[in-house]
Amino acid sequence: MKKIIFAVIGLLFSAGSFAQTDISGTVTDSSGEPIPGANILITGSTWGTTSDFDGNFAFSTDLTGAQILRVSYIGFTSVDKPLTLDGTAQTVNVVLQEGGQLLDEVVLTASSTFRSQKQAPLSISSVKMKEITKLSANSQADILRSVPGITAEGGGGETASNIFVRGLPSGGQYVFNPLQYDGMPLISSFGLNSSAHDVYARPDIGFKGVEFVRGGAAVLYGAGSVAGIINYTSKTGDTNPGNIINIEVANQGRIKTDFYSGGQLGGEDSNTYYAFTGFVRHDRGPIDVGLPTKGVQFRGNIKKKFDNGSFTLSGQFIDDKAQFYLPIPLSGGSRERINGNDGNPVEQLLSGDLANTSFNTPGGTYNSPIADGVATTGGYIMGDFN
Repeated sequence: MKKIIFAVIGLLFSAGSFAQTDISGTVTDSSGEPIPGANILITGSTWGTTSDFDGNFAFSTDLTGAQILRVSYIGFTSVDKPLTLDGTAQTVNVVLQEGGQLLDEVVLTASSTFRSQKQAPLSISSVKMKEITKLSANSQADILRSVPGITAEGGGGETASNIFVRGLPSGGQYVFNPLQYDGMPLISSFGLNSSAHDVYARPDIGFKGVEFVRGGAAVLYGAGSVAGIINYTSKTGDTNPGNIINIEVANQGRIKTDFYSGGQLGGEDSNTYYAFTGFVRHDRGPIDVGLPTKGVQFRGNIKKKFDNGSFTLSGQFIDDKAQFYLPIPLSGGSRERINGNDGNPVEQLLSGDLANTSFNTPGGTYNSPIADGVATTGGYIMGDFN
């Protein structure tokens, strides 16, 4: 009986000695360079491994008999090596030739689809036109200071507002948060100039509102949007039909006429709509510096609706001059106004007296255009396919 037991144990140990086969080797290319990450697999099984940084590999398997070892790597032709597994260590060195299976072209695409503010993955604040009208806003700062997360300072006047976004340093103006009208940046050369974005357009009653998209993800909607993006959306005739005229009269020669007209073009079955808005104004104040604020701005759009989309043609023209006030210097100790060259206290630093300022340069005499204040003349035409 003891002989039988020892015989069975001996057979088990003998079988165990043949159950494990060690397989090792190196994978290189035709120039002898090692190929890291190559796949080594016994076909029809889950036994295998990958080559290391030096192209070496090693693994053990319980399989026995005739097997096929397949070595493959993307961009190289696979190699099959026949093996007989009987417990004896096997060394397999494989040279892969370039060619064979290649990855298909990978195309990454992204699109912006309509989402409500609740569905959007970003934090968005919006101010509707009714709220803006109640503010009696004359500048971007007047509007944007009501948006959470933004500190706006417009002490220089209507233009060149200083916009600061919570959590980020800023030298003022629109360093990290560009200003857009209907998705078009008013200026796109970020960091290459000292001009504020709101110099190129003025608020009017032709907007549905303004949105502020916070965070770095705002770069999906416009370049330079490190801290977020500010976007004004215009009314179109299909959304706000009707006519509006606002007339404002005040002292210092202030008169401003805002208007909006929108509706349907053609008959009742027409799918074409229009919107036209703008203002005409003149103002000497609030400080009479000899540089009156005066000018016009006109904006409009024509929208054609189709069964599966729409096309909108938008445009703007502006010819406007706005006062801009520089900081008044104060005495460091008493914080009182200093005296100017005429011996009188300085009241402001933007005066009509500076209109004739000139100085010599290598290119000739430079005559300051300061008499024009912040003068903006120009416009744009934009097509929007949806």
